[in-house]
Amino acid sequence: MADGGETTGESGGGVWLQETNAWVHHNTIVENTGEGPNTTYGGGIVVHEPGSPLIEQNIIAFTTVGGGLFCHSGVTPTIQNNLGWQNLPVEGVGLCADWWQTDGNIIEDPLFCDRAGGDFSLGEGSPALTHPAGPLGAIPTPGCEPVLVEKVSWGDIKVRAGRR
Repeated sequence: MADGGETTGESGGGVWLQETNAWVHHNTIVENTGEGPNTTYGGGIVVHEPGSPLIEQNIIAFTTVGGGLFCHSGVTPTIQNNLGWQNLPVEGVGLCADWWQTDGNIIEDPLFCDRAGGDFSLGEGSPALTHPAGPLGAIPTPGCEPVLVEKVSWGDIKVRAGRR
């Protein structure tokens, strides 16, 4: 978890890529903050100025400020087979606004074992472990039993609370 400061006027919380053709793969980038003159400067990953990095098989989730992935002028990244989830204010910003809509990228709950407790390993059945391109993120094997995800309607909640 990283917090990009405002000292440079631009920032990236998790990973800052500037003028590079780097290969960014198999990372779990979670709960980062990107700040700057506006709060859409890439809390998860920033790709800034000329470069063509390859960004693949990462999990980018729960960014608190700045969005999941921000691409600035002059960049031509290849973004494929990544998982994004609940990045604020949006999954993609700038030239990468729609990164999650193509090339094997998905928006699904990664099913972390215990996010509140800081355990970002994945539960059995996580879409990050069953992706067609292979495991996504830094941990390629399940770290816990399946994580219970229960669909609940508003009516179910009222019944459980004893209200009708």
